Amino acid sequence: MYLWLHSFKLANYTFVSNNRNMNKQTLITVGGNVLGAASGFVYYKLFPCEGGCTITSSPYITMLIGAFIGGFVTQLVYQIVYNSKS
Repeated sequence: MYLWLHSFKLANYTFVSNNRNMNKQTLITVGGNVLGAASGFVYYKLFPCEGGCTITSSPYITMLIGAFIGGFVTQLVYQIVYNSKS
């Protein structure tokens, strides 16, 4: 039972819970999410809503969109850098 909880096999890939690259990748993604949320808040403050705008009408929406974009970009950059090393 412990072996099943520790890792599982899907097709030809094995996912292990204590993989160092996965931990590093997770930390980089969380950092990208935080930076993206902060940049979304800055965008909200610099470009206030003067009409019926959806994106900048609430700081929560801009922070959520910024966090999504920040996480996506850091994942993309990490995959490009990591795949170029191997």
